[in-house]
Amino acid sequence: MKTISATMRGDIMVVRLLIAKFLDQDHCDLFKVELPQAVGDATPKVIIDFGEVTFLSSAALGPLKRLGVELRAAGNDLRLCCICPEVLEVFTITKLDRLFQIHNTLQEALDSL
Repeated sequence: MKTISATMRGDIMVVRLLIAKFLDQDHCDLFKVELPQAVGDATPKVIIDFGEVTFLSSAALGPLKRLGVELRAAGNDLRLCCICPEVLEVFTITKLDRLFQIHNTLQEALDSL
């Protein structure tokens, strides 16, 4: 089972998370591998769409944070969008809402780039 789907919209990579609940370690381990592979080194603009996600375990936060730091260090852009209130609370509690630009909709995220 895949945890993400990645498509290009012009020069922007849109990564859609496909798992509603990132609960078990298998999903998180797969996510840790799939996310960096999808984004690669050459993508300057990335949006991660959380529209399907209703729960995100702390194990999934590490790969997101790492990607955000790496993209920012390379001068690239990362946006998050469509995060439900329960998952947004996790970002707020962990202060990761300060690391990422978070938008309500995919279109808002696209327009921000």
